[in-house]
Amino acid sequence: MSLQHSNGFMLHTVSWPVEAVQPPAPVRPLFRLTRCGPQWTRWLLALAMWLAAAMAQWLLDGLVVSGPFLTFLPAIALTTAFCGRRQAVMVIVLAVAVCALLWLPPIGLSLALSATPISLALFVLVGLFELILVDSLYRASRSNAEQQDRLKSLLRLREIMVREMRHRVANQLHLITAMLEGSQSRIDGGAKVKDVIGQAIRRISSITYLQRIVDDKTRRQRGLAPLLRDILSHIFEDVDVAVQVRTAQVDLQDHQVTIVCLIVIEAAMNALKHIFRLRRGCMFAVELRKIADGRLVLTIWDDGPGFDPDSVLANPGGLGLSIMQELAAELGGRMSLGGDSGTTVKLEFTRAQP
Repeated sequence: MSLQHSNGFMLHTVSWPVEAVQPPAPVRPLFRLTRCGPQWTRWLLALAMWLAAAMAQWLLDGLVVSGPFLTFLPAIALTTAFCGRRQAVMVIVLAVAVCALLWLPPIGLSLALSATPISLALFVLVGLFELILVDSLYRASRSNAEQQDRLKSLLRLREIMVREMRHRVANQLHLITAMLEGSQSRIDGGAKVKDVIGQAIRRISSITYLQRIVDDKTRRQRGLAPLLRDILSHIFEDVDVAVQVRTAQVDLQDHQVTIVCLIVIEAAMNALKHIFRLRRGCMFAVELRKIADGRLVLTIWDDGPGFDPDSVLANPGGLGLSIMQELAAELGGRMSLGGDSGTTVKLEFTRAQP
């Protein structure tokens, strides 16, 4: 498309095709191979497959001229896929035994080379090759499925982080607006313009610093407690709040550290907006401790006037609570609220394995 500019030259533009900006649809497997959970069920299933193959060979005896091992090859493949390698080896051993006993001629003491050992050896080699091939395909399928699960989890986390970032920016803009209105009132009351503007600049700089500190991986290497202290010191920079952070010695995955920080930020921003700026409290605490079965509990508390947890959970309303609930779900944990003596947010979750 060409547009005529007022100065006389032509401006050429090209329309980008809509299909080019659409992300490709994710490739989803048609099915996911899963093996039986308990070991005893795997052994029983493998034995059942061997019996089915033996019965099929017994029924087809005389009709199939390809040898007695033909019906056992599918049993080996199915056992490897749904039971495991050890169970497949058992099927191979039992197949060799039953074929040598019922359908192959006995091995004599003659010096002449018999066909029975050669047939058994070839069947064992073919069975082991089939076992290795099917097991490799199974492991590749499981690895692909696990990667897709991790990708889906990361995409969900990214969506929540985008929503949290928008909410965080909206909260920060609200704070900046309130701060500028307060600055205007101070100026109207006779305060020095230089001092008021300087305080506003420091607050805006701290907000910018807060956006960077969450995604700084070098700070994460120092540990979760120093990272949370840095974040909370900038959130509560211009209010009189006593901050306490205690964390257990535990190695969290990067995405878990990010989610914990985002939940703490949401709770701190809500406390700043509804409690500390209104001078209804002066203490904020964060604790991460271990409990039984390797699980962790994140506790966030402030000494505000509290609230009725049932009414808040029944009508969440605010976006901050819904974001914290979604972040808790991404951790695979359970979040609870308490409002008897201040506001308490508890999140119980399990540390992700590396």
